[in-house]
Amino acid sequence: MKKKILFYSILVFCSYNVFSQEIERCASEAFMNEKMKNAEYQKEHQEIQELFQANLIQNKISRKTQNELYIPVAVHFPTGSETNRACLVELAQKQIEILNQDFNGANQDISNWQTVKNNYPNSNTGAVNVKFVLATKNHPNLDPELLENEPAVTIGYNFGDGGDNDLKWAGYLNFLVKPIGTGILGYSPVGGNPLNGDAIVMNVDAFGDNTVGCGEFTAGFPFDLGRTVTHELGHHFNLEHIWGNGCSIDDGIEDTPDAASPSSGCPGMIPECGSINMTMNFMDYTNDACMYMFSEGQTEVMRAYIESVISNYHNDRLDPYHTNSTQNRPEGFSFDIYPNPSLDFFNIEMISKSNTEEITIHLYDTRGRLVYNRKSSVYTNHKIQTDIFNKGFYIIKIFGGGNQFVGKILIAK
Repeated sequence: MKKKILFYSILVFCSYNVFSQEIERCASEAFMNEKMKNAEYQKEHQEIQELFQANLIQNKISRKTQNELYIPVAVHFPTGSETNRACLVELAQKQIEILNQDFNGANQDISNWQTVKNNYPNSNTGAVNVKFVLATKNHPNLDPELLENEPAVTIGYNFGDGGDNDLKWAGYLNFLVKPIGTGILGYSPVGGNPLNGDAIVMNVDAFGDNTVGCGEFTAGFPFDLGRTVTHELGHHFNLEHIWGNGCSIDDGIEDTPDAASPSSGCPGMIPECGSINMTMNFMDYTNDACMYMFSEGQTEVMRAYIESVISNYHNDRLDPYHTNSTQNRPEGFSFDIYPNPSLDFFNIEMISKSNTEEITIHLYDTRGRLVYNRKSSVYTNHKIQTDIFNKGFYIIKIFGGGNQFVGKILIAK
C-alpha cells in the first residue's frame, strides 16, 4: 500500500559518477535541514503545499477538462560568452522543446511503453497539458544584451550573486546553467516558488541534447538527451524520486510501483518490493535514452502544483498568443463566493442567469470527505456559517441543470 506523500521542500542534488556510471545517493538532507530553519521560507512553503493539496483534491473531484497552461521561461548562462548568444539561445530553445514533449506525453520514445505496459497493470502514461515558453516581453533591465522581443536568455549575468534563486527574476521558471562540480548534474527544490525566483540548476554538461553544443555547454553521454532537466523539473513541480525512501515509504504516487532503490544504466526488468520497478520513469536514475514517461498519477500531482503557483508567473512576459485562462465555468453558471478567505461565514451568489432553478452545494475537506450538502434556489444568496469547520482549504462544488462549478475557499479562523 502506498504511503502518504511527504511534501517537504527538499533540495535534490542528483549525483552521478560520470566515469563508472554508478549513481550516487542524493546528498540533500543536511542542506534542507538548514534551509527549513528559515521560518519565512518554511511558512511560504507550507502555504503553497496546502493550496496544492486543495487543488489535487479539487481536480480529482471535478474531473474537469484541463486548459493548457503557459509558463514563462528564462535561461541563464552566467559563465557563457556573449559571442555565443545565437548558439546558447538555440540550446535553450532545444531544451524547452524537449520539456514540452516530455511533460505532455508527446515524445517519440513514449511508444516504448506499449511493449512493457503489461508489467504495470495499474499504471499508464500521463500528460500535464502545460507549455513552456521562452519569455520575450518586459524583460528585467539587468542585461544590456537582452533585447525586448528576444528570448529571455541571459549570458554573463551573475544570477542570484552566485546562488540558486534571484528575486529580480521572480515570476519566471528559471533555468540556471553553470559549473556545479564534478559528478553533479543538477538540482531543484521539491516544490519551487516563482515568487522567490527559484531556479532549476543544471551543470554545463547536462543541459540540452546532443544536437546542439556550445563549447563548455555541451551535453555529455549518457545524459545527453535533455532528460536530466526533465527529472529536475519534475522535482520543481513537487515530485519525489520514484523509489522514495524504499519499499516501506515510496514516492506516494498510487500508480508508480514501490521500489527499494534507484536504477542506473539501461536495465531490464528489476523486481523489487513485490512489483517491477518503473525504470523508464523520468523520476528514476536511468540513462536519458532509457527514460521516457511520467505516470498519470505523477502528472496529476504536477498539474495540481502548477495550478497552485500559476498566478505567480508573469503572463505579461509572454506574447499575446500565450495566456492562461482562469475561467472554466459554463456560460450562465457563474458564482461569486465571498468573503474568501472567510472567518465566520461565506456567501454564494449567482452572477449570471442560469437555466436551472435549483442547485446542489457540496463542500469537501482536503481529504476528499463531503462535509456539507445542501440544496438551494439558484436565485437565492446562500450563506454558509464556517464555525463548525476546521480552518484550512475546502473545495466547493455547485451543480445543477447538467452544469457544475468547482472552486476553493479558505477558512481562516
